[in-house]
Amino acid sequence: MLDTEIKEQLKTVFAPLDKKIELIYAPSVNENQQELVELLEGVASTSDKIQARLSPPADGKQSLNPQFYIAVDGQRTGVTFTGIPGGHAFSSLILAILNADGKGKMPDAS
Repeated sequence: MLDTEIKEQLKTVFAPLDKKIELIYAPSVNENQQELVELLEGVASTSDKIQARLSPPADGKQSLNPQFYIAVDGQRTGVTFTGIPGGHAFSSLILAILNADGKGKMPDAS
């Protein structure tokens, strides 16, 4: 799903990561679920610090929409995406990964 140029850029962007970042996706009956999995696995392939994995639902039900959340060192960050991030949402995903590791930009004091 991600082309070679974008993957090379992400390798550079994610090079400073120190913590284990997980992109944990829920099973979904949505026809676009495989597209989400391919995107997350593509992002994960750009750093040995990032892993994409399936998390079986506690209630055994599958989601109607593709969705995933970000965890750092096994702890949820509170950041969840519903749908397949593209465009600005993809940029938000990259920033969320960096921020989860403390490498992103923080808002100024004002």
